Amino acid sequence: MVPRNCHIPLKSCYGSHGFGRVRRSKDCLERTHKIRSRVYGKKHPLVASTLTNLASVVYTMGDFKKAMVLNEDALEIQKACYPDAHPLVAVTLKNMAMIENSTGNLDKAKALYERVLQMEELIYGELHPAVASTLNNLADT
Repeated sequence: MVPRNCHIPLKSCYGSHGFGRVRRSKDCLERTHKIRSRVYGKKHPLVASTLTNLASVVYTMGDFKKAMVLNEDALEIQKACYPDAHPLVAVTLKNMAMIENSTGNLDKAKALYERVLQMEELIYGELHPAVASTLNNLADT
């Protein structure tokens, strides 16, 4: 059982990455990562969730390299916890493609978006908004 005092109000930490809140979001998520890793273990899905949230904040701060590493760490956990075609895996891969696109690595971005597209079509079908979003991103690479 998880001790009651291990939970912090995550919504207050990263509910908004608005201007002026990014640093606080990062600090809260780093703390959340330490707590969840200690309580649940380093390979738990909640740890992966925290890593993807932290990657989003770090990306917003312009540290693309760290954002990629955090997403890669989250993806490793997700692959161990979920089937190959899982929505959370697709989101993490899409985030990684966005980073590659932002850093000018268009071939890597394209390959990741194509992988995401295959997963999303399998998960959701061809007429889902997530598929349309990925097609739009693919068109921009």
